Amino acid sequence: MKCPSCGTDLLVGTILCDECGGYVPNSPNRSAAEKEVVTTNATLILLHSNGQITLDDLTEISLGRDPLNGEDEKRISLADLNALKLGVSRNHAMISKVESKFFIRDLGSTNGTWLNMVRINQNELVSIEDGDIIRLGSLEFQINILRW
Repeated sequence: MKCPSCGTDLLVGTILCDECGGYVPNSPNRSAAEKEVVTTNATLILLHSNGQITLDDLTEISLGRDPLNGEDEKRISLADLNALKLGVSRNHAMISKVESKFFIRDLGSTNGTWLNMVRINQNELVSIEDGDIIRLGSLEFQINILRW
């Protein structure tokens, strides 16, 4: 049995990971109702070579060198990550959350948005999972999803 957050090997029946403190929603010690409650909350973390970006309480968030800000969305500027040199567009991609699932959509970027080395079509909504690699231009992130 492995921790869904960090991948650490765990003993069967573990509810909390000793390594990262994450919940283990599929633990045999949990009832079906508890498993459902545990997996309804999730936080997305974008891991990159200089650290991480934690996206808490998001419904929609746009990513880019200078992303546009809509009424119901937050924005994250990637300018500090050398985004211009790495081919990130001003308003490159959108990450959205529906219930406890995350999705990415390319917003018509020049150099494309890639999921696990496959380019996604402009405006196509694609599901992202824990461990996936997304690339905006040449800027790569590993997806880490914490569920509780």
